[in-house]
Amino acid sequence: MPSEEISLRELIESVDIVEYISQYMDLGLRQDGEYWGISCLSEHDSDPSFSVNPEKQIFWDFSSHNGGNVLNFIMCYDHCSIAQAIEKLKDYASSMGIRANTSQSLHCTREIMKYMPPKKKEKVAKYKDLGHDFMDKYETNWEMTREWELEGITREAMDFFQVRFDPVSDRIVFPIRSLSGDIINVCGRTVDPEYKEKKQRKYTYFFPLGRFDTLYGFSENCDEIFSRGEIIVFEGPKSVMKAWGWGVRNAVALCTSHVNTYQFDIFLKIGVRVVFALDTDADIFKDDNITGLVRYLTIENVVNKDGLLGEKMAPVDAGLEVWNKLYRTRRRVVRK
Repeated sequence: MPSEEISLRELIESVDIVEYISQYMDLGLRQDGEYWGISCLSEHDSDPSFSVNPEKQIFWDFSSHNGGNVLNFIMCYDHCSIAQAIEKLKDYASSMGIRANTSQSLHCTREIMKYMPPKKKEKVAKYKDLGHDFMDKYETNWEMTREWELEGITREAMDFFQVRFDPVSDRIVFPIRSLSGDIINVCGRTVDPEYKEKKQRKYTYFFPLGRFDTLYGFSENCDEIFSRGEIIVFEGPKSVMKAWGWGVRNAVALCTSHVNTYQFDIFLKIGVRVVFALDTDADIFKDDNITGLVRYLTIENVVNKDGLLGEKMAPVDAGLEVWNKLYRTRRRVVRK
């Protein structure tokens, strides 16, 4: 091992993360090439939920929701600052004859922390299971939902996703389910063509929703998602319904244009290939949580490179033939 000084980044890369973490917990090699063990970062972990990827030299702990490289692990395990973690890593490396030059520590630390998704403080609203029969209070009214049918959402799909009509609010309504399938909210889309003039919301949730820790359509499509080893991610629930009618039944919706911190964890737990198929005005490379997923999962992106879609269109809005072409020409997202 060379004795000359190396930079902090080179120091991190010179220390094998599997060997380092194995000092504190037992890791077992699985067939997928990753090491797993019972987390040493959580007191409540009873099943192996801590993974280490030797190829990428990163870890992810599902029980404490921490991840990163060996320096991130030291910070989490020893509850210390970045500067203290650097010193601990230097001490560990010194026994192997590695001398680190930390004169650029601040700069290097910022660089290696870039991929970590920001932990944003979000308003948290408590919700409860509304009951499996909650949607029975609304009408099955094909006349009022005909607009969606004309857009290409089949009656079979609307029935499957329990699309109903609420005459009180004059809205097409559908349930929002937790990952396990419990109805936790209802979303309504107004049918009033003058909603803008009346200053009404196009879509609204019927109950408080501060923490959105679910993916629309996951509970309905989870079997196909795991069977295919792939999850297609749209922005809106209507895209999921339309795709379902075409036989594309491994799709979910974010219900917005970005991945929040809760959904970031969900994708990691699901662990399958993720294909983002967001609206044409969305730029996944401006979403820190999406780019952060690239370090852990295979991420692909549906790109409107041939101009098959118009402005602010979803990839399913131009029909099945266009969707199939867009899906076939999707691109792998690589970490920069």
